[in-house]
Amino acid sequence: MQKTPLEILKKYWGYQSLRGKQQEVITSVLNGNDTLALMATGSGKSLCYQLPAMMTSGVCVVITPLISLMKDQADDLKQRNISAKVINSSLISTKIEQILNSAVYNRIKFLFIAPERIRSKVFIEAFRQMKVGMIVVDEAHCISIWGHDFRPSYLDIAKLRDFHPTAPILALTATATDKVKEEIQSVLRFGHKNVIESSFFRDNFHYMVREEANVIRNIVSAYREFEGSGLIYVRTRAKAEKIATGLQQLGLKATAYHAGLSMHDRNARQNLWIQGKIPLIVATTAFGMGINKADVRYVIHIDIPENIETYFQETGRAGRDGKETFAVLLYCQKDKEALIERVKLSYPEEKYVKNIYNALFNNFGIAFGAGEAQLFAFSFANFVAKYRFVPYQAYNAMRILEREGVIWLNEDKYPKSKAKIVVSTDYLRDFIDGYPQYTDLIYYLIRTYSAINTEMSYIDEKQIAISVRTSKDHVIKDLNYLVKYGIIGYEPKIEGEKITFLQNRLPDTQFHLSPDYSQMKKTALEKAEQMIDFLTSKQCRQQQILSYFGQTIAECGKCDVCLAKNHSKQDLKSRILDSIAAEPKPIAFFYDNIHFRANEKVMSLVRRLIDEGLVEMKDGFVFAKRR
Repeated sequence: MQKTPLEILKKYWGYQSLRGKQQEVITSVLNGNDTLALMATGSGKSLCYQLPAMMTSGVCVVITPLISLMKDQADDLKQRNISAKVINSSLISTKIEQILNSAVYNRIKFLFIAPERIRSKVFIEAFRQMKVGMIVVDEAHCISIWGHDFRPSYLDIAKLRDFHPTAPILALTATATDKVKEEIQSVLRFGHKNVIESSFFRDNFHYMVREEANVIRNIVSAYREFEGSGLIYVRTRAKAEKIATGLQQLGLKATAYHAGLSMHDRNARQNLWIQGKIPLIVATTAFGMGINKADVRYVIHIDIPENIETYFQETGRAGRDGKETFAVLLYCQKDKEALIERVKLSYPEEKYVKNIYNALFNNFGIAFGAGEAQLFAFSFANFVAKYRFVPYQAYNAMRILEREGVIWLNEDKYPKSKAKIVVSTDYLRDFIDGYPQYTDLIYYLIRTYSAINTEMSYIDEKQIAISVRTSKDHVIKDLNYLVKYGIIGYEPKIEGEKITFLQNRLPDTQFHLSPDYSQMKKTALEKAEQMIDFLTSKQCRQQQILSYFGQTIAECGKCDVCLAKNHSKQDLKSRILDSIAAEPKPIAFFYDNIHFRANEKVMSLVRRLIDEGLVEMKDGFVFAKRR
């Protein structure tokens, strides 16, 4: 008997009910409809495809650019006894073929891939043979040139419809304008238009924008006044370190998080923040994706985000428990000019990108017509020093190459070595007779790694050393000798940063960026200008955000613009006196209800009212003075 969505939900996820638009999206997909679901960050988009996939036959193919999160999503499903596999460029070809074969024979339910994988003939041939239940396109705004993170490789997704035209597509995103919605549905060849959109209104949010030079003072104020955790967003590693250090010197429990740290340090600092042991983290903008921490009470932006989509997504990493939350954006006049310059530098000229392209291939000695699927250890710092590139410009050029599907930069959290026995059993026996010193090692490999005779298998040199009673260095030395003798294939693990070339090297005359590249740059600059307008507008902040996404609301009454309008109707002195007319109020009441966190102004006025003999204060409460 077919289970209902709620029965599946309870069995695998332990929830009693769905929330928001989840039920509507799930019903639409189960009815076989192509669906574009717009749901704010933290609203449970993953369940919208995971649950219906469990109710339909065939493989659910999930396409996402967030390669670092693929493993986390697959691991979460596995913990719920749901079969899921990830294909990324760090895998050797035999492992990829094994996963694809499992999908063809319907042995897995979820297959996570990057959009670049669709360009692989091996993948397409396997996909053609699969029984596909549904296709999921995560971060679907990447399809649109009008979106804030257009990726040309996303345009290949529509090709999948040629092989399984009846499999419904579920496109998911947290942000999309009306123009982006239209393009997503058009490019993905929806059978008919179908957008299910949750409201972007966040009734627990106070959006605050301040022209403020002293950012430290504002952070300290928020740290001391709010319970729960805080998240400070900056744009550079140096600024993250500088601000975190300054806060630590003032006695605050704070730490920095950015890509310049080792993976161990990043994981350690992130975990301390998630556990609440360090309540404040100063991070560059990639931080927070995939982290579901409920008690983030405030997000403070010290640098102006590139666009309203990014701002909305980053603020959405707070307030997920529905409690009162503050999103504060601090800026000064020069930051506006810096934003425009930053966006321009994010889209370097094609000639410069081509220089980076050639330097990367030259760095690893890769000739024209070669390089596809090759993986190397990579140090960005060493690379820019070797070729005398300006780091920020080089980084942006590499980001463009990654977006264009030329390279993939990553850092594996759990790197492992791989090995495979490449000779026959008879040959192996003869080899052991001639070289008995390798007997224990070879027999251990055969006994422990059951598939090592047929495919590259993950191995652990440290565990091998313990079992054969020798040192790890000695095991590595022997493995390399076995490679030299032609007995095994061996790929030592690569620590730290890695680069994978996803395409063969092209001659200069054939390498060109996407034809839409110039439009991408123009769109990015327009969005930056809209973000600057947001800073100085006198319209309700939430109204501005929702209007940008094609939605409408009444004034929120909680943002700095709305509060300023309310304050102008009655002066602060009168409101304080009116508030305590009936009963005493704690001083915190005035911060919360009279003038948002304006501690100094409120306290100064209270002291003046005390001097004037109008009020009294005792034990943190303000009283109307009896006459």
